[in-house]
Amino acid sequence: MPSFLSLSYWFSVRPVPFVPLVEKGLIILFGVFFVLGIAGFLLLLKHGWSKVAKHIIRRFSNTWVWIGLLGAMLWSFSYEDVVILSMRIFYIPLVIWFLWDFYWLIKYLRIEVPQREQIIREYEERRKWLPKKKK
Repeated sequence: MPSFLSLSYWFSVRPVPFVPLVEKGLIILFGVFFVLGIAGFLLLLKHGWSKVAKHIIRRFSNTWVWIGLLGAMLWSFSYEDVVILSMRIFYIPLVIWFLWDFYWLIKYLRIEVPQREQIIREYEERRKWLPKKKK
């Protein structure tokens, strides 16, 4: 097995097949991503979610479905030994996309949600001093 850190491992046009354990692990991983994404979309059908929760679930569901599909497609290219498309470098964007989504989640929950809550609190504070409609 070539070194994990060598360029020939990532850019080989005809890479060495995965070890059977890794191959099964990739199939399971991409399948789990796809199933979790579909489950997230089905979860959104249930009413009673806040806007923040809907936004997070929709974003992660969409990302996980696509990562599952693209990962399975990349695995099938590698399994069928398709010349250019079986290069291992194509797995790197999936990992980056996955990590970027977690960065977005942390940023969203720590920065954007408190800002929105502050704006709503300020609006409610101003609104309580406005005259009310007469019945």
